[in-house]
Amino acid sequence: MLASVGTCLPTIALAFAIIGRRLTFAYVVGVLVLSLLGGLLVAAGPLLQPALGAASP
Repeated sequence: MLASVGTCLPTIALAFAIIGRRLTFAYVVGVLVLSLLGGLLVAAGPLLQPALGAASP
């Protein structure tokens, strides 16, 4: 969901027309990498939280 807006074909075509092939490629790769990292961070959220009630018998 995070990358869908930045990587849809009309957006890529418009970026290609405005900033060229090289920067469009960098833009798409950047959106995909940052979306992946954001998803991994959100998924790791529960792992980073201390376990609630872990001290309870």
